[in-house]
Amino acid sequence: LPDMPVVPAPLSGTSIPIGDRVATALAVGTTDTDLSSVVHVPALGLVVSGDVVYNQTHMWMRGSTPESRASWKLALDAVAGLGADKIVAGHRHPQAADDDAQRQIEESRQYIADFEAALARSSAPLELIDRMMAIHGDRANPYTLWVAAYDLLGNKPA
Repeated sequence: LPDMPVVPAPLSGTSIPIGDRVATALAVGTTDTDLSSVVHVPALGLVVSGDVVYNQTHMWMRGSTPESRASWKLALDAVAGLGADKIVAGHRHPQAADDDAQRQIEESRQYIADFEAALARSSAPLELIDRMMAIHGDRANPYTLWVAAYDLLGNKPA
């Protein structure tokens, strides 16, 4: 540990030296928030995905639009294009089987597709929640699904 605290500062570029290796910070667009980015460590076959890829956890869809969900799918494509073996997801089920990159990317893509299909067929929050829980009931943090459902389909009755 350093004797003096290190104050965070903006990167001067996209490269992050790690010993004799380099990690690269990459902007990937809108996912569950604007200006999402990932860190790629090619020498380790690793991506640290932050909010881009979720590992068996309900994804944050509150405030999402068809455009933001399309952007998220493009971000997943960008991460897939990096060819990593492992992903450290910013949101991970404590009992997730592994950190396999391909599985996590495909499951994240499928969740977005399932959410869009369930949203299109739902007229009330509980309909959306029930449809998604029937498919993804084993995912961690269902609170995020509830928040999205009430945000996109109406307020919870008093």
